[in-house]
Amino acid sequence: MNWNFQSTRRSFFAALGAVTGGLLAPPELQAAGLFGRKQRSAPQSINGASITPIASGLGSTGDIYAELGLTPLININGTLTVIGGSVMRPEVMELMRLGNEHCVSIDDLEIAAGKFISRVCKSPAGYTGLVTGGAAAALTVGYAGMMTEDLTPRLRSIPDVSGFPRTEVIIQRSHRYPFDHQIRQTGATLVEVVTREEMIAAINPKTLAIHFTNILSDRGQVSGPETVAIAKAHSLYTFNDAAADVPPKERLWEYPALGFDMVTFSGGKDIRGPQASGVLIGKEDLIHYALLNMSPQEDRIGRCCKVGKETIFGLLKALDQRLTPSGHVAIAKISD
Repeated sequence: MNWNFQSTRRSFFAALGAVTGGLLAPPELQAAGLFGRKQRSAPQSINGASITPIASGLGSTGDIYAELGLTPLININGTLTVIGGSVMRPEVMELMRLGNEHCVSIDDLEIAAGKFISRVCKSPAGYTGLVTGGAAAALTVGYAGMMTEDLTPRLRSIPDVSGFPRTEVIIQRSHRYPFDHQIRQTGATLVEVVTREEMIAAINPKTLAIHFTNILSDRGQVSGPETVAIAKAHSLYTFNDAAADVPPKERLWEYPALGFDMVTFSGGKDIRGPQASGVLIGKEDLIHYALLNMSPQEDRIGRCCKVGKETIFGLLKALDQRLTPSGHVAIAKISD
């Protein structure tokens, strides 16, 4: 099956325009001195502490791209992963530096981060958050958690889901996209439907969840609220992949409020957190199961979806800034 994704923000081909747009970018987004950079002075961190200057070796010229033989692109396309996503604010990088100064239990940090996320994102009662290694990782650990719950034999055997009671995920045919690979890699089976009637008819004792691809919502016959209503009527989970769909920031709380059991957003796009970060918001038990399926746990399908303490802190600061009036104004100025 071939799907046309040229109109989506995730399209790889959209990145080609970045090569031709060099002189069209606004001054605040241009790489300073791109065609002949000068030695930069030692920077200062946000809290006033000196950042150790690099006196020799890699990075000592102040032009790390040139040292590696690369020419940076001036981005006129948006926050595409293929060209590095967005650019973090200094405050985000500063919190990453501060987070790097100590060791901490990653599980404890994730739980505390989830509480912070649920608060700033105005999540419904009984919901919490999880910082993941991108929105794609959220799909894997989220669906894995739905199937394994907290049962150790399942946690160790997935993606071998033989014997699991529910492993089928219903998805609208128009919502199929490259990232449903992250669902299939858990061992789940995708069941395609087109109409509302087909969606209901596809439900059986093996059905686990209904997936909703938010960026393709206008292509399907079943809306988000209808998807949630059908799932709730049949005691199924729902997952909304809204990775590329902030702004507007209100979606961070509107989609969970619709009743989706899990919603994911990319942290490295317009939220302007670390590129390899994602936000998973969902019901507390499901988030707990998702964390059991990812790093720092071992012998888990999501061990490869590692999230470091620095990434967690950076993502939290990016959300903090994104959801404050001053942070919103700063984004608007860059977008103008």
